[in-house]
Amino acid sequence: MSAKDRTYIDVGHHKGMAFVTGDYVHVSNADEPAKPIIGQVFKVFKPTKGAYVGQTSVSVCWYFRPEGTIHPASRLFWDHEILKTGYFGDHVLADVLEKVGAQFYSKAIRGRPKPPHWYPGWPLCQSSLGSSLSLLAPASTDSLIPVSTTRQTSSSRATTQRSAR
Repeated sequence: MSAKDRTYIDVGHHKGMAFVTGDYVHVSNADEPAKPIIGQVFKVFKPTKGAYVGQTSVSVCWYFRPEGTIHPASRLFWDHEILKTGYFGDHVLADVLEKVGAQFYSKAIRGRPKPPHWYPGWPLCQSSLGSSLSLLAPASTDSLIPVSTTRQTSSSRATTQRSAR
């Protein structure tokens, strides 16, 4: 689906929860229902063409578990570690099971947020994957989705650009 076939919105509501850019979510996994896909919301939109017209949807950056990748047998992983990928998938909000938390290793070693923003079993991301699903590299916090800039609407961007001149 191309970008012109979407209407971007700031927030999507489903099951009494609000989903915005930057949220981490569990998305249903048809291949392994017991292990949902962990993802970070990149954009919230409503399609204007196709099978899901008018249904609030999200574009999600996927995070894989180590068992879903190719890596050396000697490679050790943290408990609940996830790996950032470059894969993005579009999902209707009905496919989103719940919000979850995740934290990059470089932030986790400095401490964790206080409850209710943290809970035991919090996924931790220390590495990112290449396109072949076998190249592990340190995950950079620079690759985080810049929440403040992606949440801006086009009208607020235009105002910001005009005021910067």
